[in-house]
Formats: sequence, structure tokens, C-alpha cells
Amino acid sequence: MLPKYFSHIHFEQTGKADVLSISSSPLLKPVNEQVVIKVSASGVNGPDVVQRQGLYQAPISASPILGLEVSGEIIAIGDQMSQWKVGDKVCALVPGGGYGEYVLTQGSHCLPIPKGFTDLGAAALPETMFTVWGNLFGCGSFTSTDMITPLLSLF
Repeated sequence: MLPKYFSHIHFEQTGKADVLSISSSPLLKPVNEQVVIKVSASGVNGPDVVQRQGLYQAPISASPILGLEVSGEIIAIGDQMSQWKVGDKVCALVPGGGYGEYVLTQGSHCLPIPKGFTDLGAAALPETMFTVWGNLFGCGSFTSTDMITPLLSLF
């Protein structure tokens, strides 16, 4: 059962890290292909820092809560979600909200936590993974059989 409210990091004015405080908000239920993740670790991204400093305006559709990448366990799924199930351990790129106990996001923004990764290490993966994937296979039109794939495995 989902809690009605969750705690998260909040800021009312911009500035240094000392403007951050703990707040509480209603937890939305997942619909369609959304999932709710119980967050075990959050990554700290440049946009989080500059948004807190007042130097970056998040997109209108983004959550006002900081945090763009997380790891944790799926605790609820929308009625059309078939890719993930409750109990799956994932890391995810989220549209804000990652600095909370729970976060609501699209299931397609989740990745399985790689074998051997801690939750803390997995929370730092999504932004980089989706950026590299999008550049290589989206913009670059590479396929899984192109030579770049074996080269990446060397790193």
C-alpha cells in the first residue's frame, strides 16, 4: 500500500546548500505505464545544483522537487505497465523528484541495476547511460552490430 505523503528535499529560495530543507507532499498513484520507486539513492546532477542556485529554470512539466536520477525498488505500477513489476530493483532517469523517499516516473525511464552495482553506484548511471545511448543509437544511427559497441566494452 502506498503512503499518502512522502518526505523530500525542498527549497523556497535559491542559494547555497543551506537553503535546502525537508518537506512533505502527497504521493501520486501511478497510471498507465508509470511506476513508483522507493528511492534508496539519488544522484547529484549539475542541473540540480544550478537550479537550487537560481541559475537554471526546470522545464514546466518537471517536478519542482530536485533530483534527476535514482535507484531503488518499484513499489507500485500503473495499470498498463508490463515491463516492470512490484519488487524490481531499478535505476531511473526521472523528471525531477529524485530527492524524495519515493518518485513517480515512466517505466520506460528505468533500467535494471547492473550486476555488481550497489544502489549508490546505480543511482549515478541513468543520466550518462541515456545520454550515451541517445547519442549513439538515436543521433548517430549506430546499431548493435557496429564496431563502436565492442570499443565501448573496453572502458
